[in-house]
Amino acid sequence: MSVPAISAAISDLSLMEPISQTPASEQPMLDSLTQIRSQLTATLSADTTGSTADAAASNLLLDNAWITVVDIVKQLSSLRSNSNDQEVVKETEGGMHIDTEADLLLDDVVPMFFQIWSKVGKVPKDMFKTYVQLIKIQHTLNNLYETGLFTNNRLASLRDRLATVSTMLGSFEPFTNTDACIAATTCVNTVECFRQADKMATQKHTQCLETLDRLQAELDAISPVLHPIHDRLIEIKEELQTLLSRKNPHLFSLSEVQVLQDELREIDSARIDGKYIAKDDGNVVAGQASVIELLESCFDDVHELLAAREAVSGENPLRPIYEDLIRIKGKLERLLLVGRWTLKSGDLVSVQMKLGEIDNLRVDGKFLDEAGGVPQGQAVIHFLLHKCYRLVYKLQIACEPVADSLMPTYNQLLTLQRCLNELKRWRVELTQPELIPYQIKLSTIDAIRQDGKFVG
Repeated sequence: MSVPAISAAISDLSLMEPISQTPASEQPMLDSLTQIRSQLTATLSADTTGSTADAAASNLLLDNAWITVVDIVKQLSSLRSNSNDQEVVKETEGGMHIDTEADLLLDDVVPMFFQIWSKVGKVPKDMFKTYVQLIKIQHTLNNLYETGLFTNNRLASLRDRLATVSTMLGSFEPFTNTDACIAATTCVNTVECFRQADKMATQKHTQCLETLDRLQAELDAISPVLHPIHDRLIEIKEELQTLLSRKNPHLFSLSEVQVLQDELREIDSARIDGKYIAKDDGNVVAGQASVIELLESCFDDVHELLAAREAVSGENPLRPIYEDLIRIKGKLERLLLVGRWTLKSGDLVSVQMKLGEIDNLRVDGKFLDEAGGVPQGQAVIHFLLHKCYRLVYKLQIACEPVADSLMPTYNQLLTLQRCLNELKRWRVELTQPELIPYQIKLSTIDAIRQDGKFVG
């Protein structure tokens, strides 16, 4: 079939809309936070030379807004701690909380209060800068968790920064006894206001430490023998990502890619029967899966870079399908990175159908032009098509639906997973008798299976 037919077949391509990170139960809170942010923005940009009456009215609105924010924080905590619903408790497979829009909006709103109050002595002057620093560290840690690109050196640097922040938080404690705190008179008790603010900052610091410990635990699971390889693969992956970020494939040279490809082959050649073996005792070293997955991801990036050099531009009749596949791939990659935990059954159906239509347009494995010829760019088109298929497969694994009849069992497993993740996070070592209730529960669930399957 001709390329115009291909273009027509994919012209109505519509991937799923960006998935909202806000559960329905959090929407009212999100609306309130949006209004408060607008109010705070206006306060920060307003002329501060108004009358005393205007200042009092502004303080009253600000205090009421703060009371609302504190209440929202409590509601979110209660809502998530008392629910097994995935719509409410959004977590990765490792048990790490996924920020919703409400969480991100809180990160905007709370420091705005501190910025205003630090000017009138309601909170310490450095509270605003300290909280903003915590937000930056938390976002960095979340990004490291999502990408998996972190090393011991990077984690050590972040731990040092958190230690500095901890010292700053400790220095705020005497603030409640200062004349400045006592003299700051507003509708909300100043001491109570500071305690609430300090509690939020401390909780944020604790969340950062918990995420840092999760990342460290992942690295600790990798044998020290593999650490040099793992660290170098992280560097190579970032170099490849930098090259991939250049929109024009001719902005990098093939020699740049080939040097990295050769190094990857050297790292790959160190495996024996597909595994890394310790030289001293000949045993398979721990952390194989993480390192090999990273290695394969680097090879995937290399192949993508090399395929991109086969130009599909200008008047090439394959250009429409090339550009659409690039768009599909980009959206699927973003979903895999940040949206896979919120995907629902059926979200990928339209993508699969369109990819299938494109795939079926090949004649003897090739895409033809109107005259039945074989245009250049076949390799890159095939690479992109297969890449999209692989991304869809990975997303399907992450969002496989659970039948209604299996939801009770599924929720029990979620509860067990959450309990075990908490124990792991706090590095609690259970004795054998203490493990028995968990083993019994898992055995009970396992016994429900028939021929290895859970039947509804």
